[in-house]
Amino acid sequence: MVLIMFVRNVPTFGIYVLMLNHVLRTFVEFFVVFVLFILGFAFSFHCLLQNQYAFREWWNAVIKTSLMMIGEFQFEAVFVAEVAAIETAASDHTITVSTVNYRAVSYILFVIFLIIMSIIIMNLLVGLAVDDIKGVQKNAELEYLAMKVKLTLDVEYSLPQFIRRRLKRQYCWFYPDKYRKRSAFIQWLFSVDNLNRSTINKALNPEKNKQEILEKRVNSIDQNVDSLDQKVESMNQKYESLDKKVDSLEQKVESMNQKVESVDQKVESLNQKVESMDQKYESMNQKVESVDQKVGSVDQKIESMNQKVYSMDQNVESVKEMITAILSHFKICEDKVVKEDDINS
Repeated sequence: MVLIMFVRNVPTFGIYVLMLNHVLRTFVEFFVVFVLFILGFAFSFHCLLQNQYAFREWWNAVIKTSLMMIGEFQFEAVFVAEVAAIETAASDHTITVSTVNYRAVSYILFVIFLIIMSIIIMNLLVGLAVDDIKGVQKNAELEYLAMKVKLTLDVEYSLPQFIRRRLKRQYCWFYPDKYRKRSAFIQWLFSVDNLNRSTINKALNPEKNKQEILEKRVNSIDQNVDSLDQKVESMNQKYESLDKKVDSLEQKVESMNQKVESVDQKVESLNQKVESMDQKYESMNQKVESVDQKVGSVDQKIESMNQKVYSMDQNVESVKEMITAILSHFKICEDKVVKEDDINS
């Protein structure tokens, strides 16, 4: 453990030690829930499988349950194995006895243990570890630099002070073009790390630090926020005007609804009047039909009267003919009488 804590100060290996610490801390936080599941299943197996040596004592049951969680089930030896026993009787023969007393309950408990502990809990532990490792990897570069600085400072302060004074450089001269005319090997041999045109330009024209850049970003964000506030205010004003327009429209709609209701009432009254007129029209139609029937009967009577009048006319004509015949006969008789008178005279 001391060696691990010492290796932690080495930047190359310290990241992995830091990951181990994060994962261990997360496991300690989850350990309470983990122990509850282990104890629950261990005591259950202890109650059901006390006839087997692995589950005879409760602490053995806890250890065996923990081993089963990581994959050491021994299903054949625990749940399937049968013991051969000799039955003493007239003829000796052997019988097999199962080592599991409550087979159905034990199998159901084993399936539940397999799903919860071997699948869910183990995958949950792996997920927590992966999440912690991702969190460490996000800040891995900063952690690496911090460990490197800490190791450098520890090594420096472990040296005597006079050695530190001699090793400390107050200033340093660099000549980038000193070996320009030499061979490439000489240039590489006497070159200084990271000393090129870009680094010199950066040194002559230093960029602004992160704080100034952040301040600029904050100022730009503030300006954007102000502009957004103005836009929001204008939107609020527009929204208020729209609310007013909507209120006026609602009032107009209400008035229109009232007018429509009044029109509906008038239409209903007109419908009632029309219905009454329809009823009156139907009654008039009935009366007209009755009158038509009466007129038809009168027409029939008139026709019968006409026939009677026609027959009477025929009778009158026949009477007239008879009268004319009688008159003509009387006239003839008168003529005869006159002639007789004349003769007598």
